[in-house]
Amino acid sequence: DGPAEERRLETLRIGDIVMEEEEDWLIVETLTYQEENDTWWVHTLDDGKFTRLLEVRKISQWTATLLKPVEDLPVFGDFLDGITYRHMHYDMQRRGDARIRSGRSPKEPARMIQYALYVGTDGSSLNIEDWPSNKRVFLGEVISEHRLSFFPGKAPEPNLLSDLSL
Repeated sequence: DGPAEERRLETLRIGDIVMEEEEDWLIVETLTYQEENDTWWVHTLDDGKFTRLLEVRKISQWTATLLKPVEDLPVFGDFLDGITYRHMHYDMQRRGDARIRSGRSPKEPARMIQYALYVGTDGSSLNIEDWPSNKRVFLGEVISEHRLSFFPGKAPEPNLLSDLSL
């Protein structure tokens, strides 16, 4: 083994450590989203007590967004051009079809989903994903890369991942 590769937003992978201020998070899962020439990742971070999601996507530059599941936004029917959620208006920024692969099961066939990304007047986002079995909604907060530190790690043992589900 040579020296460990320095990590950046776009090179994170399962087993790496993400630090935000005083919190340390282990990447335990990575979903890779692909749509035509666009690729982005959603990493599941775990500190032993809580999990959170970190989306890494290149818009004009590499951007990190912390995602929290939303349970109180009714989503049914087609994606709309705009949504009001908790008194905030969100405009659709993009929508499309993405092919998703799991970092834990790279040989498993990719899944296709439809998604829509909405951006609020305060810069927050609503990500809606239409999976074959359900719709998932996440509230996103862009986080400055300067607040984050990354350290290469080892991938968790496969049995540690067996209890995790998408």
